[in-house]
Amino acid sequence: MSDFHIEVIGIEKGFRGLVENHARVLHLQDVSGILSLGGTMTLFLAATDDRVAVAVVSGFLSSWGEAHKVPWNMCGSQVMVGMLGQIEHVDLGALIAPRPLLVETGTEDLIFPVAAASESVGQLRAIYQRYGASDRIVHDVFVGDHQWHGLAAYPFLDHWLHHTPSA
Repeated sequence: MSDFHIEVIGIEKGFRGLVENHARVLHLQDVSGILSLGGTMTLFLAATDDRVAVAVVSGFLSSWGEAHKVPWNMCGSQVMVGMLGQIEHVDLGALIAPRPLLVETGTEDLIFPVAAASESVGQLRAIYQRYGASDRIVHDVFVGDHQWHGLAAYPFLDHWLHHTPSA
């Protein structure tokens, strides 16, 4: 992604691809069409694999109860059988603690509402505080809808991964 001065890594085959190292650097010509469940994949993967040192969950962490109030939301690909009513987004987020977690939420996101996201992040803050890691959870609420924002994400990743930001 030389136009943006960042290196983007694509993981093929989802979770299995991460485990089996099916990843490669993506170039601009590679990204003409991408299916992304980015926030979903990030939350589940970081919750279940300690090799994820830092997580940025964009446009997903809120609550299944609130997300299901939108009739056309939740195709089922984001929920495993038997999970509803047993585990919530905040439960998955708690499994990430105390590793650094940034949550992005758009103020106009109808799919994963900002009020539910703020409530879940508030619950996670209490968990991070118990670990003595209050500085490791950030909620970037931005004006916009269901989209990647990135303004806080890149500096957050640079800080926690100890990278020197690109010029």
